[in-house]
Amino acid sequence: MFCPRCGKEQPDAAIFCGSCGNRLPQSGAGQAAPPAESAEGSAPSDVRPEKRKPAGKVRPRVWIAGGILGAAAIAILIVRLAVPAAGSMRISKADGMAMVYVPAGEFTMGMTEIRATNRPEHTVVLDAYWIDRTEVTNAMYGLCVDAGTCAAPKDTAAFDDPDLQDHPAVFVDWRMADSYCAWAGRRLPTEAEWEKAARGSDGRRYPWGNAAPESGLLNFGRHIGATSPVGSHPAGDSPYGALDMAGNVYEWVDDWFGENYYRTGPGSNPTGPDSGTLRLVRGGSWSDTQDNVNSIFRHSNDPANAGDNLGFRCALSA
Repeated sequence: MFCPRCGKEQPDAAIFCGSCGNRLPQSGAGQAAPPAESAEGSAPSDVRPEKRKPAGKVRPRVWIAGGILGAAAIAILIVRLAVPAAGSMRISKADGMAMVYVPAGEFTMGMTEIRATNRPEHTVVLDAYWIDRTEVTNAMYGLCVDAGTCAAPKDTAAFDDPDLQDHPAVFVDWRMADSYCAWAGRRLPTEAEWEKAARGSDGRRYPWGNAAPESGLLNFGRHIGATSPVGSHPAGDSPYGALDMAGNVYEWVDDWFGENYYRTGPGSNPTGPDSGTLRLVRGGSWSDTQDNVNSIFRHSNDPANAGDNLGFRCALSA
């Protein structure tokens, strides 16, 4: 399909344009063709012919030292240009998922005034990574099922409904989510990666800031009574452009749950305890009150559980 805003071609399962971020039409209607070239095929009007060098003048001599310094400056510039800006997007070839870039650096994890398992507030340093802009949808999950890699959801009512293909895939347990991310060439995010993608680096309580949740920012509190299409609340996006990090559905992360892990875990790239009996889910859901949809709350869950308020998104190391 082609983006109706910028005209760039996008994968058929994509929800958002990887070039301009526009939400793509989910049917054949409204799909734009690529922009046509001008009939004349002429060069742009701002192109000027090369100026002739004045006769008889000799170019200034370039010192070797200057050449070395110039090459070093160019090399540094190339490296800087190769690092994406925060919130940059890329599209997964496997499922058309738009992913947003989270740069390396530190952020504040946990919060003192929340429950004991979310304490203490501490600084964590993470390497750069990409994270899915939205939760994995029914249409995307269906690609993995059709490929013979993923099992169908434990309840397929929403999965089979043609009107719910842009809703998050639900009734998937931790192992099913992990299998999907591996099939797509990605992985489940760590708990720390999920929290940084949701909160940014300024210590905010919610993806959008510190203002209390309301229905224009997220799907919560049974206001709708079910899941919403992914990306339905752009006003509630995170500092990196990730959508639905609060509400809609809880999201599996990779880590085992450790009640005291915030006190004992490393300060750099934590991945959770080595083993356990419960996994972690984050973000709250359509059925939760505002107490559970903040970006700090940790909720443990049996990895075999699945439900109509539980989905996932994937991540990729940069």
